[in-house]
Amino acid sequence: MKTKSSLVGLALLSLTACTEDLETGTAEQEVGAVETYPFPLRAEDLPPGAYYYVSNDHSDDSGARDIVARRWDGSEWIGVTPSFADYAADPDNEDHLIYNRPVRSPVSGWVVSCWRNSPNGLQPAVYGEDDVPHPGRVITPEHPTRTILQSGNHVNIITDDGEHVMLLAHMAPGSVPSSICPNEATFVANADNAQGEFPVESIVPLEQRVHVRQGDIVGAVGSVGASSGPHLHVHLKNITGWYSNDVPKVSASIEIPWHGVYDRTNPPDDGANTAWNPVEEGTLDVGEQILARPFIRQSDDAPSANTIAEQVSLSLVGRVVIATRDVATGNLRLDTYTTDAGELVHEDQEIVGAASQIALSTAGTSNDFVVALRDGLGNLKLIGYRVTNTGALIRRGDASAGAVSKIAIAEAPSGLGVVTAVRDSAGTLKLISWAVDDANATITRVATYPGGAIDEAALTTLDASSFKGVALASKVAGNLRVETFSVTPALAITKLGTANAGGASNLVAETVQIDAFTQRIVVGMRDAGNALRFIDYSVTGSGSLIREGDVADGAVSGLAMERGAQGGDFVAATTDGSGNLRVSAYKLDPDAAPMERSGDVLAGAATKTTVASIIDDTYGRMMIVSMADSAGKQKVIAYRFTN
Repeated sequence: MKTKSSLVGLALLSLTACTEDLETGTAEQEVGAVETYPFPLRAEDLPPGAYYYVSNDHSDDSGARDIVARRWDGSEWIGVTPSFADYAADPDNEDHLIYNRPVRSPVSGWVVSCWRNSPNGLQPAVYGEDDVPHPGRVITPEHPTRTILQSGNHVNIITDDGEHVMLLAHMAPGSVPSSICPNEATFVANADNAQGEFPVESIVPLEQRVHVRQGDIVGAVGSVGASSGPHLHVHLKNITGWYSNDVPKVSASIEIPWHGVYDRTNPPDDGANTAWNPVEEGTLDVGEQILARPFIRQSDDAPSANTIAEQVSLSLVGRVVIATRDVATGNLRLDTYTTDAGELVHEDQEIVGAASQIALSTAGTSNDFVVALRDGLGNLKLIGYRVTNTGALIRRGDASAGAVSKIAIAEAPSGLGVVTAVRDSAGTLKLISWAVDDANATITRVATYPGGAIDEAALTTLDASSFKGVALASKVAGNLRVETFSVTPALAITKLGTANAGGASNLVAETVQIDAFTQRIVVGMRDAGNALRFIDYSVTGSGSLIREGDVADGAVSGLAMERGAQGGDFVAATTDGSGNLRVSAYKLDPDAAPMERSGDVLAGAATKTTVASIIDDTYGRMMIVSMADSAGKQKVIAYRFTN
């Protein structure tokens, strides 16, 4: 016979489950699904040391999952913030770690049914089935009809492709936004009156249905409806047909393939030595913990004891080049890194000489790059390098131009050379194209476009079938200006489109690859309020710029960006408002919430602008970040990265 104390672990599973089966579909379960989905909860919304946990799958052949959160209390994993003894003495829904955590939609689509104002259950479970449901969920002779829905406060979303419906259920009272759910009543007349899957009173008429985008907040975790304690119920079903009032008929739940998270079997200790595994197009099973962010720190290195003044990085195939300038000597130092099974490998180092305003660009082959810098005399200098397959740096050709105070560089389309954007001695823009030979041994100035006064510049390459050239983001009289320039195979430069925005500084720009045919420009900056802001532009075949959206993300000082692989993802490394390094993953999806932030990781105090690059390793995708710590010393960090 089990005592109450021996039931603690079991209770912490069962008190967070649906108390009735939400599986009412009629068709056979489909094997697999056509796309993957971001997890609806975020790691940064939990306190340190707490993780999400799959507490229930409703049956072995169901794709539905119940999600809770757990923390290590020194002897076991529990799902509440007080000690278990204190919780057991006076259980409350708000004691649960998962309670009131924001829920984001994993899909874009139309809200077909919803509810938002029903109350929580009166008391969550402590030892199994001892929860006290709200009277609206209880049938008695005096109250023969349930007045709270089985799914409680919820949203059912028809995906944009019209093939699936996703349910997010049991959310906290009032947390589903009224802007997406028109049903304002507290109770329904009859919770069991349904049209197929959907309670009749929760169905949103076609003309009132609101579109939500992937990443939109659609509620917060609660314990409303058939729920013995706070948890998020999520399931996905196939649409098999339609009723006459545009309400879908659905199958049983199908497995949901997630991305951008890690999982592991619930460890018997605090988990410090238990590895996480990336969930890429995979499902989540009962008993698994979930780390709902895309980064895991793997290893560190400190390549120099010198204090650094500036740094930039560049991704090559399988390795990263990091360029830094030492405060004491003023010299440029180049370091090459790769990773081996997640561990940083420092391959080579070269001291170049006096330099400032350092910028890097690939040039031609996958192993060639060009350093653009302001030399000891204040002039623009370009130096070509080749990196061997062991990471050794080989200096090749170089070229010089006149006095400059700001420098940006990008590869010319199709790898024909490079383009530099500089602020010259008169404070005006010069856009210069340079031919680089196959051996990276000869760098020749080709064409110059003279522009007006600028304060800062950032440059990125556009190499799509519809447009080939560069995009320049510049600070002009304190405000952002974005311009496109075509660059021909002969490296001739022609100005085309212009777009203006508000106050900006600390400019960076990246070309983000949406799919095999589509590129977008993302400009990152510190805006007039010192907040991190990204603006997303599409570019027409004629070079015109169309502002698609923007997002602001808190106070920052330093900022660097790196695009990921095809799929619209990119990474930003910033020094946040508290002076700490924050590395954030973003997703740019035209069909989802604009530039949705999919996760963060903090890495301690940082005093200088940080940089990030993504390479491939046999261990998986790796991101290498270089930062200056609180003493100004360089630290290089390798993160495992899944998107």
